Amino acid sequence: MKTNYSVYFLVFFLCWSVSYAQQSTVPSSDSLKVLQNLVNNDISDNNYKRAINNAHTLLLDAKEAEDYYFVASAYNSLGNVYIDLKDSARARKNYTLGLEYAKMSKNDTVVLASYNNLGNIFSEIPETTEKGIAYYNKVIELANQMNKPYELIAPKSNIAWTYIDNEQYDKAYPYLTESLSLMKNHIPADSPNRN
Repeated sequence: MKTNYSVYFLVFFLCWSVSYAQQSTVPSSDSLKVLQNLVNNDISDNNYKRAINNAHTLLLDAKEAEDYYFVASAYNSLGNVYIDLKDSARARKNYTLGLEYAKMSKNDTVVLASYNNLGNIFSEIPETTEKGIAYYNKVIELANQMNKPYELIAPKSNIAWTYIDNEQYDKAYPYLTESLSLMKNHIPADSPNRN
């Protein structure tokens, strides 16, 4: 009796392909980083529709991978897009979610960015200026704990400009001088970020 191996092979192949198709592939950290770079480039190019689409893809993939750093980054990127589009309510919502996931990520750098973003949102509204400054002060506190003085430049500058915008020049002055001193000590003289 002759055995027909092609039938066995076909059954094996069908079972294997069904099994393989049911396995989900979790996005890698490298693929999440590529998506984040795409989002950043889209924002830089003012291609906000594509930035939003790519940020949502990043968000879904990062949640699937349970990578809270990239979830927080996606929310912060969405917040940045909505700031540029002058939609502060959506920006605030995304920044708040970004902070929630940043804390879960236990990555101090993304926590700093999230606090700073919320400081930016709240300091722009006269009724919530003090709340914005409180977020900037959280950045300062965390940067000091991390012993990263260069991370103090943005929040101190932001506090100064918040006070200047509200015509509180005496309060702004110490923050301006501190941020200028930090820039001189921690940003190379030939850096475009020094100006």
